[in-house]
Amino acid sequence: MELDSERKSHLWLVAPNALQCMPRIRYVGLDVVRPGMKYRWDAVRHRRFNRSVIFQYTLSGQGRLTYRSGCHPLPRGTAFFCDSNTPDLVYDHPSDSTEPWEFLFVNLDGAERVGAEFLERFGPVYALGRSTFVETLRDHLRSPRQTQFLSPSRMLGLVDALLVELVTAGSAAGGLEHSGRLVRRACEMIEARTGEAISVLALARELGVSREHLARLFARELKTSPTEQIRRVKIRRACLLLEDASLPVSEVARRVGFDNPDQFARVFRRWVGVSPRAFRTHGRMPMP
Repeated sequence: MELDSERKSHLWLVAPNALQCMPRIRYVGLDVVRPGMKYRWDAVRHRRFNRSVIFQYTLSGQGRLTYRSGCHPLPRGTAFFCDSNTPDLVYDHPSDSTEPWEFLFVNLDGAERVGAEFLERFGPVYALGRSTFVETLRDHLRSPRQTQFLSPSRMLGLVDALLVELVTAGSAAGGLEHSGRLVRRACEMIEARTGEAISVLALARELGVSREHLARLFARELKTSPTEQIRRVKIRRACLLLEDASLPVSEVARRVGFDNPDQFARVFRRWVGVSPRAFRTHGRMPMP
C-alpha cells in the first residue's frame, strides 16, 4: 500500500454519548496526489488497520477505483462509498496522470451494514455532481480546530445527508448499477460467451455485485435466474448448430461450453424434450 500525498487538512468529529448502533463520522480529510506521486490503496493490505466505511469524493483531477474486475474512473464530482475491508477493492492515482487528484475523504464507524447494503444495491461508485454534504464538511475543515465536538443529533444529520445523496444518485437511471441496465449487460455478456463455461459467480464479480443480488435482479426483471438464462442461451445456440449435419454432437457441445457431451445431452433433453441426435434427425423444434 503506497499513500504518497499532500494532506491539506484533517478533522476529527466527536459525538459524545452517541448511540453505538448509530453510524458516526470519525475522520474527515482533504488530500492532493500530484503527478509522480505513488498513491495506491489496497483493501487486502489495509485490513491490519481499523475497519471503517470510506466515502471519497473527487474535487478535481481524476483517480481510479478497481472493484473485482471492474475499473471505474473517479473524475470531478464522482465518489465511492464502501467498507475499507471490501475484498478486491483498490483505488489509486494512475501513474500516467498529468494532473493532480484532489479529494475529500470521510471515515465512518458503525456503518459496516449500511456500506455492505449500499455496495450490493448500487455498486461502489456514485456520480454526485455538486454535493451539499461535501460543502458542509469543507466548511468544518476551514476551522482551525482539528477536533470538533458535535451533538448526536448533529452527527446523525450529517450521516443522513450523506446517505440521502448516495441513495438519490444510486437510484437514478443511467448508472451500470441500475437494475435494468445491469441485467441487460449481464445478458449481453452471456450471449457473447456462449462457447465458454460461464459461472454465475464469475459473471456477478465482473459486474461488481454479489451472486445473490444478481439473482434477485434477474428474478425481478426477467422472472428467471442467471443459471437458467445461461442455459437457455446455450441451448438456443446448440439448436442452430445441430442444423449443420457435418458437426458431431460432441463438437456442438464444445462450442456451447460443455466439456462433457453426456452432460450437454442431459441439459438439452431437459430443455427441448428430446436428445440432440433426435432433434437433428426429426428436424427443428421450438427453441427455448
